[in-house]
Amino acid sequence: MRKYVLFIIIIFTSSSEFIINSQTKNLALNVKVTKYPKLLKSTDRESIYQIDIHLINKTDSVVLFGVVSCFWQENFLSNNQCCHILGRSDCDFSSLDTMVIDPHNEISFNAGLCIDKSCVGLKRKVRVGFIFIKYSEIRTVDYESILLERRKNKSNVIWSNQIYLK
Repeated sequence: MRKYVLFIIIIFTSSSEFIINSQTKNLALNVKVTKYPKLLKSTDRESIYQIDIHLINKTDSVVLFGVVSCFWQENFLSNNQCCHILGRSDCDFSSLDTMVIDPHNEISFNAGLCIDKSCVGLKRKVRVGFIFIKYSEIRTVDYESILLERRKNKSNVIWSNQIYLK
């Protein structure tokens, strides 16, 4: 009987761990890239495309998360090592902001997708990821440390639809 109870405890613990891991993969947001890449600038070294990134709350609850006002682009990454996201450069004061998305609504970021032309293995298919940091986390731990760790490990990243570069 003890073995049976132990077996049930192990199964329950593993299944609840699976549920938690599944929830981090299926967070409350969708990421969608629109304004399919419009070339803004091209040099010998790089091309910059204009994109709009939409964070869509697909739940019946409010979603709260943190970004740094002047460096919101740091919450975004690409699945392609030859690409990175550019944000605004005309910012005088930066602060940690709490972003709010009401149920079934969205917010948008106008961004640049910078492509390094000298990069070996440049792929023409790209996804943009959003590094999700819950509101409760930004108040308890160093935001920058969380962001750097998740960027490095690609954890808590919600990936967009695939976009194609010309």
